[in-house]
Amino acid sequence: MNSIFVLGAIAMLLLGIIFGYIAAGRRSGPTKAAPEPVSKPPAKPAPAKKTAAKKKDDLKKISGVGPALEKKLHGLGVTTYQQIADWKAADIKEVDEKLNFKGRIQREGWVKQAKILASGGETEFSRRKK
Repeated sequence: MNSIFVLGAIAMLLLGIIFGYIAAGRRSGPTKAAPEPVSKPPAKPAPAKKTAAKKKDDLKKISGVGPALEKKLHGLGVTTYQQIADWKAADIKEVDEKLNFKGRIQREGWVKQAKILASGGETEFSRRKK
């Protein structure tokens, strides 16, 4: 019987501690406010690059490029004859796939035309376009 009494006393003591802990957490009254989150100061903007503004060539002077297609090329970052003149086979393939051209760039000779226009020359098509 002594052992049952001891076990009961221990159980009551533990329950008292648990309920006391719970009750202490539910007390009304002033509580500590959560600390304000520390915000990082805004990052400084990167200094402006001192480069000349990138010119935009009239890509419509390339045979096969109209206003809508010129807009799509600008969307891809292609704005100058020199960019097109510098295209390698992989570049042509990439643009061809992005615009779903099925070989149109090569058939219409964009790179050849762009090389002439980039050097200041004119193509038969660009002369008619004036």
